[in-house]
Amino acid sequence: MIDKNRTIQLLIDNSLDLKSLFKNIPGHIIRHFEIVQYKKGHKVIEKGTINSYIYILYEGENRIINEFSNGRVFEFSSTIRKKPHIAFSGLLEFFSDNPEATSTVITSAESTYLRISKKKFGQWLNEDFEAYKKVVQIFAKQLYPSLDRMGTMKVHSGVYLLANYLVINYKEKMPEESEIIIGETRERLSQDLGISLRTVYRLCKELKDMELIDIEKKKIRITSEGMDGLNELVEEIY
Repeated sequence: MIDKNRTIQLLIDNSLDLKSLFKNIPGHIIRHFEIVQYKKGHKVIEKGTINSYIYILYEGENRIINEFSNGRVFEFSSTIRKKPHIAFSGLLEFFSDNPEATSTVITSAESTYLRISKKKFGQWLNEDFEAYKKVVQIFAKQLYPSLDRMGTMKVHSGVYLLANYLVINYKEKMPEESEIIIGETRERLSQDLGISLRTVYRLCKELKDMELIDIEKKKIRITSEGMDGLNELVEEIY
């Protein structure tokens, strides 16, 4: 049987941020942390749902996505490949005392997190002011990725998000002078992109109206000309 506390201690010992953050953590708090690992494409948190945990990204990559009613999409990527840094998910609603998740968090690669309930996390910060200051410091750097190169931040249209997804995943699979049928349903696209199904339907209609894709039997069809157009659209917006 794996000693959970020993395993968590190994993670702490390999991360400068965790060492600093956990320096004075009470024993009755640290035992409530657990290690969770997710494969690429796992939805860690879904916007609008009740999220009871704070997640600390220890290794891997995730995308934080928030879509707005005006069709704009905020996307922030946290990438942790070397251990000086960590990144949080679930903090914004925690600090604003909002039980519902404010953004969707999806893994972009196989990822390892430390997870603790918000109740115990709040208890920890109340007892350990140095940890509170460190959490705020790390979160501030996370929101401004240019400060320490932890990630990238983008605000773009939903059309760009879908077009970019199609180009990245299917451009190389496109047979010359032919067409390709996208196997994913729009429900699956909604999950992969981290946006609502309603938005996916609207974006598909917009791309269809632009004659970049077609819809046949609920599947997306892209011709070679359409793929060229999608690629040009992505480059133009980016």
